[in-house]
Amino acid sequence: MHTQWHCILQVQLPLCDVYVDIELWNSNPEMYQYATKVEPTWRALKQLNVDVWITGRRRSQGGQRDRLEILERTDSGTIKVNPLAYWDWGEVWEYIHKCEVPYNHLLDKGYKSVGDVHSTAKVDANASEREGRWKGKKQSECGMHTFSFSEAAQSPLSDHPHTSNCDNKREEEHKAVSEARASEEL
Repeated sequence: MHTQWHCILQVQLPLCDVYVDIELWNSNPEMYQYATKVEPTWRALKQLNVDVWITGRRRSQGGQRDRLEILERTDSGTIKVNPLAYWDWGEVWEYIHKCEVPYNHLLDKGYKSVGDVHSTAKVDANASEREGRWKGKKQSECGMHTFSFSEAAQSPLSDHPHTSNCDNKREEEHKAVSEARASEEL
């Protein structure tokens, strides 16, 4: 990524081994979303002292996104910029092809929106973009864009049986991996 796009990719992994319970997404979806989406996002924004967060969300994706504005402010004061808010599916694809932007090739195989394996399904060509996400569930968001910073700071992870070893050592390991990756990119 650094070679072609001249940027450093910072990866925030979950602090705890939530993947021990491979059915956590099904048995406790709120915990799964918190551990794999909300907490790592909150931690990255906090550790990196982010003032502005740029997203790829669009109104045409529907659901809670249908009234999305270009600028938002989180409860912590972080500005969210949604530069594609008024773009539709066709405009995104036109730009991807014109500018040779890399994309997930599952989109060529009938997936219109790609997320975790359990929440991503193929849909027919006439389906709405996010119809294949959380198919059969009453959900349209994973929580990453709907969480409150004050709520994210209150970790429910310590109450989960597979996260009892969640401690500073794990965080230090992830920090060391991130720093090593960053130094390799330079």
